[in-house]
Amino acid sequence: MNTVSIRAVRGHNCFILLASLFLPAHAFEIADSRFFFETGFEIGGDELVDEDGFGFNTIRANAGLNLAVGALFDLEGESLDGELLISAGYLSEDGDSEFSVSRVNLVYLLAKPNSRHRIGAGITLHIDPEVDVDETPSCTLFFCQESDFPPGKTRFDDAAGLILRYEYVLGDFLRYGFSYTLIEYQSDVKDVDGNGFGLYFYLPLDV
Repeated sequence: MNTVSIRAVRGHNCFILLASLFLPAHAFEIADSRFFFETGFEIGGDELVDEDGFGFNTIRANAGLNLAVGALFDLEGESLDGELLISAGYLSEDGDSEFSVSRVNLVYLLAKPNSRHRIGAGITLHIDPEVDVDETPSCTLFFCQESDFPPGKTRFDDAAGLILRYEYVLGDFLRYGFSYTLIEYQSDVKDVDGNGFGLYFYLPLDV
C-alpha cells in the first residue's frame, strides 16, 4: 500500500506555520467562483532514464506535460484580495520510457485590489507516481539506455509537497503563471527529488 512521504508531511506543517504568520488576520469573503482548464509543462527533477546514453533524451521525475481542471474562488478582504485554487490533473513525460503521475493542487493566492499580479503558495498531492523503463531499448554505436531503475514499471509512494506560484491575469478569460514545486518520491529502488519549475496557462470555463 502506498504511503505519503513523512518529509512532505513535515513540509506541510511548515507551510501552515508560514501561512499563519504572513496571511492577513482579517477574514475573506467568497465573492465569486468559476471552473477552469489548465495546461502547461514542468521541467527539472532528478533524472530517471537516459534514453540514448548521451544525456540528450532523458525522462525526469515530475517533468512533462500537465493537463488539469479545477475551480477558482475569488476572495475579498479589507486591504488584499485572494484566490483559492483547487485543481486535479495528470502529468506525463514519455519517449521510449515514461514518467506519469496524477496530481491534486490546493493553492492560495494574494493580490492587491485591481492588480493583475497574483502570488501565493500551496500544497500538492501526487498519486500513483511511476516510471516505466523501456524493456527493449535500442542502442546507438556504443551508447545505450541508462537507468538506476529496472526495465518495466516502478511505482513510487504517494507523496505530498509544496508549491510556490506567480500568476499574471491577461484578461477575464486567460492567465499564465510560473510555479516551483518541492517534492520527493520514495520507492524500494531509489528515492528521487521531483523539484522543478512549471509554466502554465489556464482558461476559466463558463458553466
